[in-house]
Amino acid sequence: MNTPMPTVTPDLVTIPEPEEWVREHQILAGFAHTLGVVKKLLSDADIHHADGISYTPEGDLIVGETARNLLRSTYGDDRWRYIENYLTS
Repeated sequence: MNTPMPTVTPDLVTIPEPEEWVREHQILAGFAHTLGVVKKLLSDADIHHADGISYTPEGDLIVGETARNLLRSTYGDDRWRYIENYLTS
């Protein structure tokens, strides 16, 4: 028995421009790498847990104030706002 494929109308599917997609993923990949470096630096410096980077039991990311300030200074205001918006959406 053949099951019919669902119909997808063009207005339901948005395909991003390739340049936009690559730029977004480069920013996010760079952020993931930097987040790992900052986490290691803060743990080596014995920074208080609440100021570093941790996760809730559900797996949600928690970025403390010290870590947030380091990341903001690394990325600059525009990119940091983009990353904050991405993480909070």
